[in-house]
Amino acid sequence: MSDLAQHIKSARAAGAADDDLQRLAKALRVEIGSRITIPRHSLWRLSRGTSEAVRRAGSRILERAEDVRGGHRVGPGYWIVTGTDGYRRTGSVGWDVEHIQVGGETWTIAY
Repeated sequence: MSDLAQHIKSARAAGAADDDLQRLAKALRVEIGSRITIPRHSLWRLSRGTSEAVRRAGSRILERAEDVRGGHRVGPGYWIVTGTDGYRRTGSVGWDVEHIQVGGETWTIAY
């Protein structure tokens, strides 16, 4: 059984609401707790590559993600993960991060 299937099974057993189960089913990542690790941009792996995750309001940066082993540690909101190869190539990926309540615990989902 996959990790996501196991999380859905645990959430159903804990009495999670139907709309929370639906959001959980479309999640790409799930962690129990108030923060989640989302992956770095794929260009990060190149020799001069970098990756950064930020939460914005227009052109203003509201929050920068904490860099941790395996990616960027974030809380709820819409996060933009940008990457560059250190030369000319750049890219970005957006992640929606939300909290759901499952049996008195806060779970964080990202999709």
